[in-house]
Amino acid sequence: MSQYGSWLDAVKFNGSPIFKDACAEVDVNCPEFTGSAALGSAFKLSAENVETDVVRGTIRLEPPPTYAFRNVNEGVSPSNGAYENTEFHLYNATAFVSKDVALIERDPARGARYMQAETKSVMEGLIKGFGAQFYYGGTRLASEERGFKGIQTYVEKWKNELTVSAGGAPAESGQTGLTSVYLVRFDETNGVSWLFGQGGAFTLSDPTRTTAADPNDPKKILPIVQQEISCYPGLAYYSKYAAARIANVQTASVETPESISTSALTLAHLGVAIKKMRAKPSVILMNYSAGLLLAASIATATVDGTTVSLSGRLLDQYAGIPICYTDSLVDDEPRVG
Repeated sequence: MSQYGSWLDAVKFNGSPIFKDACAEVDVNCPEFTGSAALGSAFKLSAENVETDVVRGTIRLEPPPTYAFRNVNEGVSPSNGAYENTEFHLYNATAFVSKDVALIERDPARGARYMQAETKSVMEGLIKGFGAQFYYGGTRLASEERGFKGIQTYVEKWKNELTVSAGGAPAESGQTGLTSVYLVRFDETNGVSWLFGQGGAFTLSDPTRTTAADPNDPKKILPIVQQEISCYPGLAYYSKYAAARIANVQTASVETPESISTSALTLAHLGVAIKKMRAKPSVILMNYSAGLLLAASIATATVDGTTVSLSGRLLDQYAGIPICYTDSLVDDEPRVG
């Protein structure tokens, strides 16, 4: 077990060099999975390569009390932390790369480029799915129920202790609604950790010549070259204090620059959420709507005696904690509490 800089460090690739090249070029704004965001903020991911379908672990509820001092010839009472036994399950994830035979076999060099581009696109789609699952895990779409639990499920278990409400209410019809901000600690023993089954392998099958239904006319057959991408991801949550949520962030005002709220999301919300976690998180994750609200709440700052306007400037860190903007958090969440 170890910390990884990015998902490329965390997973092993099987298959052709084209697959490795395509994966290295993946460009998605899902920092909860990739470890970095579009604006450059980055943090160390935690991931474990495992060979089992189920990881049996514990969720730390409270750390053991500490007794640092004692008298000579006087012992101390042993103490244990409070834990909850649990299981973290891994799930199949599969996608297919396919192109018309005519594009692949007429010119092998060009065909290889087409397949590499398609592999990159399919991998990006997979990662976007993992990003949404990381937060919502089965709470939004029926298809997500086939995957691992998201951190929203764990945080809600101790909602009163680990959720801060920003006070937003559902927007009027046709307007943007509510979103959340998550503060997450990535750690294999006391935080959140990705799990990759099959030894961490993302596998790409050999190309296969087959047929598929014409997407424009299901009665017609299309000859294709197809490859299968498969992996086996899961998510472990090892501590009650692995994450905190700022819920009910009203994003309706970000529709026009002049109307952006200066109080919907503030540094005070972040500070209270960090306090609830009892330790410094690895990263603060929010979407761009929340980022604009946070930026609007900070009018000016003094730098070397000079007043600098900060309004509208997206922050890349708070108290030394990187802020990463993700496309995985939506603006239509139901109100919490």
